[in-house]
Amino acid sequence: MNETAQEKGLKTININSLTEQNPQWFEKDGVHPNNDVAYGIAAQIKKALEN
Repeated sequence: MNETAQEKGLKTININSLTEQNPQWFEKDGVHPNNDVAYGIAAQIKKALEN
């Protein structure tokens, strides 16, 4: 996926890595995301688009 995106001049965001770094985005069970995850992902998308 990264190779194809690079060939087409597109950016990618590793959501898995992002969520692994932010365990507070999940409920106590560690599986189900809470409301903070949407804001965190949106902020990362915004950052990628601005660069």
